[in-house]
Amino acid sequence: MAGGRTALADRLVDGLRRNRGDAEVLRAEVVALARHGGHAEGLLAVAVTGALGSREEWPAPWRELLRTLRRHPVPDVRDAALEETTAHE
Repeated sequence: MAGGRTALADRLVDGLRRNRGDAEVLRAEVVALARHGGHAEGLLAVAVTGALGSREEWPAPWRELLRTLRRHPVPDVRDAALEETTAHE
């Protein structure tokens, strides 16, 4: 996360994994972050996508968002999105 705020992002993601809030409302916000194109916004979008996609067992809209992030213009964001796993064999 840009600006040295990784601890803040980690706490946010941890809270999202445990909280059963409305994932669809959050997904709309994450889509906006992903479309922004910025470094920090993209990394936050990946972190939230990973947390909520995993929590929701990777339904199609979250997998689609992850695929979008894997084509992000910022290499660090693409790499982070490629590290997310949607299924284990």
